[in-house]
Amino acid sequence: MVKAALLHDAIEDCGIDADFLRQKGYSEDCIAMIGLVTKPENDTRSYAVVIDDLIASGNEGAIKIKIADNAENLHPERLKNLKETKPEKAATLEPRYHASIRKLCEAVNMSIDGVLRAIANSPAINTAANDLKPR
Repeated sequence: MVKAALLHDAIEDCGIDADFLRQKGYSEDCIAMIGLVTKPENDTRSYAVVIDDLIASGNEGAIKIKIADNAENLHPERLKNLKETKPEKAATLEPRYHASIRKLCEAVNMSIDGVLRAIANSPAINTAANDLKPR
């Protein structure tokens, strides 16, 4: 699940495919989770339907990865920046991600309040990056 989480946007954003991941030795379970959180090009489903289909898959790992992905998208600094630069987009994305997190948390019996607290208490992006630098 950790590998799939780290690679969750690889197919969608990097032009690779499941066969490439197989050749690199990733497990079928890992590839399946990545596939479940990847919206294929030309997919006409609404975001709500994509989330419903993910839940219907019953793949707990993929559902938890999507919760983390949505939580990252709601990071206070990212959201503040989006509101400043693209307020119309922020106005639609914020409620969409909140609704998604609620549904996904219910599906895997996770505390929505705990996830929302974690988002609200996320470390500053620059601080987190600086913490990764060698000392």
